[in-house]
Amino acid sequence: GMVGKSYPGITQSFVAAEQPEALKAIVPGNIFADLYRDVPFPGGMMNVTFAGGWSAQRVYEGNLYAAQHTATEEVDQQCLANQAQHVQNPAYNPLALLLQEQFDSPTYRERSPWEFADRIDVPTFLVESWQDEQVGSRGTHLLERLRTDEIPWKFLATNGDHGEYYGGEVLPHILRFLDYHLKQQVPAADVVAGESFEDAYGRYLGEDPVIINWENGANGGRSSAFTTTHAAWPVPEQEVLRYELTPAGGLTDGLAPRGEVDYLYAPVVGAEERGGHSIADEPAASWSDRAPEGTFAAFTTEPLTQDAMLLGSGSVDLWLSSSAVDTDVEVTLSEIRADGQEMFVQQGWLRASHRVEDARWSNELRPFQTHLLTDVTPLVPGTPSLLRVELFPFGHAFREGSRIRISVAAPHTRPDLWGFAVTPVAAANTVHTGGAYRSSVSLPLVAGATAPTDYPACTLRNQPCR
Repeated sequence: GMVGKSYPGITQSFVAAEQPEALKAIVPGNIFADLYRDVPFPGGMMNVTFAGGWSAQRVYEGNLYAAQHTATEEVDQQCLANQAQHVQNPAYNPLALLLQEQFDSPTYRERSPWEFADRIDVPTFLVESWQDEQVGSRGTHLLERLRTDEIPWKFLATNGDHGEYYGGEVLPHILRFLDYHLKQQVPAADVVAGESFEDAYGRYLGEDPVIINWENGANGGRSSAFTTTHAAWPVPEQEVLRYELTPAGGLTDGLAPRGEVDYLYAPVVGAEERGGHSIADEPAASWSDRAPEGTFAAFTTEPLTQDAMLLGSGSVDLWLSSSAVDTDVEVTLSEIRADGQEMFVQQGWLRASHRVEDARWSNELRPFQTHLLTDVTPLVPGTPSLLRVELFPFGHAFREGSRIRISVAAPHTRPDLWGFAVTPVAAANTVHTGGAYRSSVSLPLVAGATAPTDYPACTLRNQPCR
């Protein structure tokens, strides 16, 4: 069996796709599915803070370890000699080479589990965190490529950070999965007197494979407010909740009037912080910063008349014109609670010239751009173009009385783990609404679901309030 999160999680998909005879089960957590889109180039923009920094560290870490080694009392000369040979590596390091490729390419594709996940033939348990500050949440899309109709599988997702894999409400599910698929024994909590392993295993396989922990951190630590289970992913109860953007800064479930909302694309100055972890990791970023007036466009619903449980990907479809031939867009989804607190939910990104979509994988709730050099399409200044921006997968309970907000601004370059190399030139951007330019947002509603608890405290993991 293979277990672990992050890099040890990512490697499991590569190994399992080779179908080694000895492998019986994998439990990858907090991983990417698409090496280009998920982490290094979300929306076509280089993630220089995390992806760039992490890749550079892989090049130089051999020298770092050598320095640490020589600081000890006993020095292994053979180890030092081996470390010295690492100076040859950077020229061949794929992580370093990939940073020179600004567009999707075969080099990215062959390193993307999305491309070969259909070759995995062992029981698989995927764990993801919606606000993961390192690899994001698009690894969830791997479920579309697994042979879920042929292999036993589980999926557990929770709001939170890159470390939820080992939390008290996640790890027990992993151990239970391994008891059945690796140890071939019934977990103590599942034992029924006189029942065989086959019968217990059949009951286990009959359970819903999708487990969602909602509002992790509501009760402090890694404790969630409530859990739901579902029969498939996307969940069978999913419907599209669609709002149109209005020129008055609203979101309406009817037809919006025709109009325009202008904002200044101002890199760095007009950026919206992501929330979650800062580079130093302690303390967590407070999400207290705000883009100056005029450097963003915000659209907000009226107070909800009933709960809206959202679970899945979302699409913010903007008819946008600019004074420039290219511009970068970051959309932020947040909740304006009845108590006045604004809570971070999720974000998405797109470089306007990368807006051409791959029809094979795009749908109403998830645009999928090609990100090919041959598909680069500059903007015609002053002419509206459709930009479909994916909100990364998320799960969030918007309660009755809350308002849903979408903000459009320049991508952030500081101060947390994700910062982008953005188009550096300021521009006058305009979001067009109504008529022929019906800018809208499509959200993944769990039909008929309601939140069983009241508002949580502003202690949700990686979902700060302000």
